[in-house]
Amino acid sequence: MPIIAFVLILGAAVATAILYPPARILAIAVVVGLLVLVRIYFLTLGNDDGIDARQLAAEAVALDAVALEEARGLTYLRGRVTNADEEARLRSFRIDLKLFDCPDAEGPLTDCAVIAEDEGIARVDVPPGQTRAFESVHRFSDRPDVLGTVRWEIEITGAEASR
Repeated sequence: MPIIAFVLILGAAVATAILYPPARILAIAVVVGLLVLVRIYFLTLGNDDGIDARQLAAEAVALDAVALEEARGLTYLRGRVTNADEEARLRSFRIDLKLFDCPDAEGPLTDCAVIAEDEGIARVDVPPGQTRAFESVHRFSDRPDVLGTVRWEIEITGAEASR
């Protein structure tokens, strides 16, 4: 909506400058004022003064009951996340997901070939010390056909929190 208002006011200022030459200075002042307001708008966009955002240690994010599901060309990683921090509210965390093609389901991952890797984000709202469900979506567009058994490994690479 603010962009539509900007375009309409800008159009009116240009039309005024063309149709009424004595009002050109006023039209230019309106355009400059609008540009300043747009800059302020985009600089403050996304800032919520009520939330004190901060990084949370990856160790404060614990996952369990994690499972992979493939559907329509996407891979969904779902499970439960626990916020082990005592003060901060977990808002999101980044996950690095690696898929392996392994000769068997029990051997070490060093015997496997990495066939896909993607970083995803899980947006959650987990109060301190509590557990919630999470989901992240991953796309492996260049993944080859699996010759053995698919295994996977996840790593939490970062987390965002608020107080």
